[in-house]
Amino acid sequence: MKAHFFILSIILICLGCELIPEAMDPPADESVRKDYLQRGDTLDIPIESLVYENSENGTFSFKELGDTNIVSIIQQESILSIIGKEFGSTTVTAQFSDLEKNLIIYLNFTVLEGFPVFVWVGEESVIFPEDFIESIEGEIDSDSLVLSSDEDLYSFSWKNENNQNLVFTGMSPGTQKVLFSVLVGTQVYDVFLIVETSVRQVVMGEVFTNVGCNPCVPVNHELDEIFEEQNINMTIIRYHWNSPDPTDPMYHYNPTDVELRWNMYNILFCPVAVINGVYVRIGQGQIQNNAHGDILNENTINNELYIGHTSTLVEDSIIVDVEIRPFTTINDLVRVWAVVVEDSIEYEAYNGELIHMQVMRDLNFTDEWNSLIKDALYTSRISLLTPVGYSAENTFFYIITMVQSVQTNRIYQSNRFHYPLPIPVFY
Repeated sequence: MKAHFFILSIILICLGCELIPEAMDPPADESVRKDYLQRGDTLDIPIESLVYENSENGTFSFKELGDTNIVSIIQQESILSIIGKEFGSTTVTAQFSDLEKNLIIYLNFTVLEGFPVFVWVGEESVIFPEDFIESIEGEIDSDSLVLSSDEDLYSFSWKNENNQNLVFTGMSPGTQKVLFSVLVGTQVYDVFLIVETSVRQVVMGEVFTNVGCNPCVPVNHELDEIFEEQNINMTIIRYHWNSPDPTDPMYHYNPTDVELRWNMYNILFCPVAVINGVYVRIGQGQIQNNAHGDILNENTINNELYIGHTSTLVEDSIIVDVEIRPFTTINDLVRVWAVVVEDSIEYEAYNGELIHMQVMRDLNFTDEWNSLIKDALYTSRISLLTPVGYSAENTFFYIITMVQSVQTNRIYQSNRFHYPLPIPVFY
């Protein structure tokens, strides 16, 4: 009997079929959303934006309304109207249920006293003075807009660009009230705004696939849709394995590195999706039922570090310079990885796929660090082999970097677009 099952297993794998049974009752997905508003403001949120589908197909209800002194909520058909009442923060819990899922949704609302500015660490946000000095009558003299806060600017740098608007660059996560004085005619006014800098958590999705694997096709399309939805909050690397089709040309681009990552996650066959190194989803059903929820969960985690990189083409190598700034001490054995990825490879595959996205072409890693100390600066240089057709101008190629635990495989942060942070300059 065991011999018969073994032979059947080999046949099914060769045909691109899965042997992993479907979960009878997949765990409930969870998502978290954070919004800001001022007192007296009304924020309208479509329920569809919370459940990622037509809300008419299920039932939406509140489990906990949070502190009703801070916000009040009015539900009108498929729209939630949130009204800011008093300064503070509160969390509301809702539930959406249909035939396929039981989704718990956490909504955090913060009512601010001033005009909020939201800045991602390492990125600039431009604010025009009239956007937050609405209560002052008269023409604003932007030349006289002066920082008057007594507090240190611990989380951002700012400048009055061209004497016309404010430019903020986030340096570390935090929230701060910043005071300004502005001259209108002969009258000096004190104004302030709330500046919040936060680290964008870029979730890493690693996909193991093959051009002869039939279940890989719907998985690839599902992850493409999630990637498009998450956009800057996610990146994907696809590794092509040599089974069930050992002639997969994208496996033969770089078999050694494919098998290195394959062995790290102890994977036996594809399709498999690994989210941030900790959620290993095996088989079409597991990936389609759980990957989206895994990504949303990882997006809610407070990020512990910033990683930025630049890349330079030197002869036949891509030199990647990496910079890491931890916001808290990470007591873990970690290393940094750099990967060059190619998009949109055209190949008519056995399973019907014609375009193959986010294909790993080469990867390398640094030596191990025993820990990352809060507020320290870590730099490293990684060399990658240059794929055929690579150039700085070719948009089908890009570099991904990530900080990963050697012991648990958790990916603390990944990046495909952040440059190293500038040195703080305060004006």
